[in-house]
Amino acid sequence: MKNISRKIALVLSLSAVLGLSACATQEPQPPVALEDTSVSGLTIIYGTEPLARSVGFLGGKVYQDGSLKRMSGSIKNLTQATFPVEYQVTWHDVNGAPLPNASSWTRVTLNPRAQKPISSFAKGTEGQSAVLTFKVPADVEIFIPEPDPVEVMRYQQEQAARNAAQ
Repeated sequence: MKNISRKIALVLSLSAVLGLSACATQEPQPPVALEDTSVSGLTIIYGTEPLARSVGFLGGKVYQDGSLKRMSGSIKNLTQATFPVEYQVTWHDVNGAPLPNASSWTRVTLNPRAQKPISSFAKGTEGQSAVLTFKVPADVEIFIPEPDPVEVMRYQQEQAARNAAQ
């Protein structure tokens, strides 16, 4: 009788432990930066956290091209899904004030793991720095999937290599 009650107590305690461990919550993902200032002269703004997790900006640079400044780089889809993204480039003067004549929003469709080049010239010689803003189009209701871990790792390695080169 004593052995049976011990076995029952053991089974109940193991059930309780397993039941509680099944209820354990996953650790929340760390917040994603919606603003990236790692490229000199360029601020990259991602409109939402899912978008910031799902796309990256590679090879970004701002440089002198003749008498005007130029911004270039590529947006990369880090997911296995196709979805549209809009971007806009605004130029700022030496004091950080936005210049008139900002470009309109441009829509691109990103295929899985694909890159699309982005380039913009300052509208005048006073343009010194650029702000590149990404957003999901307002007229599109989409689910942005979680990024492919392999693509995220490649993107992080490319970012680390770029930062080490600077």
